[in-house]
Amino acid sequence: MPRVSVVIPCYNHGQYIDKAVDSILAQTFKDVEIIIVNDGSTDPFTVDTLKKIDKPKTSVLHTVNQGPSAARNFGISQAEGEYILVLDADDYYHPIFLEKGIRILEQQEHVGVVACGIQHFGLDSGRKMPKGGDVCTFLSPSGLTGSALMRKVCWEQTDGYDESMKTSGYEDWNFWLDVTKRGWIVHIIKEYLFFYNWQDDSRRTKLNSQREASLGHVIRNHQDVFGKYLDLVVLKKDKEVLSMKEQRNALAASLEYRLGYYFLLPLRYLQRIFLKKKTESVNGNV
Repeated sequence: MPRVSVVIPCYNHGQYIDKAVDSILAQTFKDVEIIIVNDGSTDPFTVDTLKKIDKPKTSVLHTVNQGPSAARNFGISQAEGEYILVLDADDYYHPIFLEKGIRILEQQEHVGVVACGIQHFGLDSGRKMPKGGDVCTFLSPSGLTGSALMRKVCWEQTDGYDESMKTSGYEDWNFWLDVTKRGWIVHIIKEYLFFYNWQDDSRRTKLNSQREASLGHVIRNHQDVFGKYLDLVVLKKDKEVLSMKEQRNALAASLEYRLGYYFLLPLRYLQRIFLKKKTESVNGNV
């Protein structure tokens, strides 16, 4: 049996799937199987691409469209590996990631999950280093995506990814809470080895509109954790607010801010005069 099973849910991402699969086949760690889960794709190009895939160590499973959580759960349930790497179809990994990740899991029994720094590509080229640690780290979103290397037993001990969270954007956070509250540690490799496809932000806009409901769902799922660590949640948020105030004060005290403020004073004066005259004109007409 393979040591690592790579599960790649794919919904209408046929233009990216080859790169995702090839990034796994190019890994320096070779003992893998690749399971693509076609999550009911409707795009003809994707459907045709998945039909024609003929790559080593790679199989394609088909389901009706149920969302990323259900597709991940189905793929993992079919996996034979001791370790699971979840990878979205439009993302990819540096060739050294699996070798580094497996070494950490083999040397540190308390570590259940290994992730790394994130390099954006597509419409954004920024970088992000997620936070790792124990359950206390995950009392708020840590920046960790759904793509990470984990022991399969971590998934088996939980209820898997919450399949009711089809478009919330918080299914990853919900799952990592489920894993870490069982005592597992998340280790972050301090290198940017994961490449995340940053595309149209329309989905993020939609997710932000659902933010309150999604947060409530995660909190209800993990009332035991949030009840136990309520003081830490409050203290963490208080520190974040304090940090934002300090940054604002530092900005206001900076030379650039003061120069900009005084440079714009004449414009503000003219704006007040214009608004005053406009108001007087409207009142006069009335």
